[in-house]
Parts: sequence; C-alpha cells; structure tokens
Amino acid sequence: MCLHSVKDGAAGDSLYAKNLALALYGEEKLRNSSVTGKAFKDSKEAKPKPKLDARKYALLKSLYEKRVKSSTVEGDASEETRLNRLNVYIADKIQKLCQKSKRKS
Repeated sequence: MCLHSVKDGAAGDSLYAKNLALALYGEEKLRNSSVTGKAFKDSKEAKPKPKLDARKYALLKSLYEKRVKSSTVEGDASEETRLNRLNVYIADKIQKLCQKSKRKS
C-alpha cells in the first residue's frame, strides 16, 4: 500500500509518508491526533489533539529515513531537507482527513 504509485526520489516522499502513516495509525486515529500534540496558534480548538504514538512514529520515521537514503533522483533536494519534511507531510495528511470528515457531516 505504501509504495503503490509512489515515484522515486523527493517527488514520492510525501505520498510515501502519508500512506505509511495511514497504514500504521489508521484513518480515525490520524484524524484525532496531531504530530506534536501542541495546539496551533490560529486554532479555534482550546484543547490540542493528542500526540501520535511515539513507538509507531519512531517506526514511521525510521522507514521514511531508509526510503530517503535509498531513493534519490538527480536534482532532488538535500537529504537533510527531505528528512525534515516528514512532520509537514503527516500534518498535511491529518488536515486533509479532518477536511474530508467535515464534508461528510
């Protein structure tokens, strides 16, 4: 599931990370969590969502790091830049799941 239609190199990092997070946590758990456990400054919610499970996140991060180190295409951003984007990709997936849930309501 994580590798289905994922491009090599930086172009596929986002989809790989999002698919992997969905496989590890499930849609409901992701939707009701946050990457850091901290509330957004602009958030209307007074209570922040709970942080993602640390053991699963460590596995996700480890697998993502292996992918970044083994899947590089000429012209990609630096390895460090790509690794630092993991939280952004997961937060984006959570946001999209929340938007999807609101549309259904």
